[in-house]
Amino acid sequence: MKNWKILMTIVIGLISVIALSACEDKDTIILPGVQQNQMQVTGTATTKKSPDMAIAQIGMQTISKEVEPAVAENNKKAEAIISTLKQMGISEKDIKTASFNLYPLWDYTNNNPNIIVGFQVDNTVSVTFRKLDLVGKGLQSAITAGANNIYGIEFTLSDP
Repeated sequence: MKNWKILMTIVIGLISVIALSACEDKDTIILPGVQQNQMQVTGTATTKKSPDMAIAQIGMQTISKEVEPAVAENNKKAEAIISTLKQMGISEKDIKTASFNLYPLWDYTNNNPNIIVGFQVDNTVSVTFRKLDLVGKGLQSAITAGANNIYGIEFTLSDP
């Protein structure tokens, strides 16, 4: 039995030596399922820079008993806001419709939710201010022109 163990150890050793000598690169052992010629790099970085532009969501909401007057009034407000912003020097490409929604308004006071009592139109434009000194004046001008919702301002970089 002892001779058998010695013989098996010698055979396994010889097979290992033959397998290793068959490799082109004597220092490399290739395992099944392991891909070659790859490099993985992991890193982190932090940069700090002041924002050079702002993006604001400016909205106008109108309510009317009929659909057409609600949409017409909302469109009129939107045109006035866009015109005001353009007059300030905001480029047309920096003013985009972000959303336009029309909702029926239901009467819930008489426990009869099947009665429509009016319509609500919500319109939001996304405005990119490339000059930060125009943000405050631009928002105030939009409110004066008919905006009744400002959904937030995001200060960001034009080239992050």
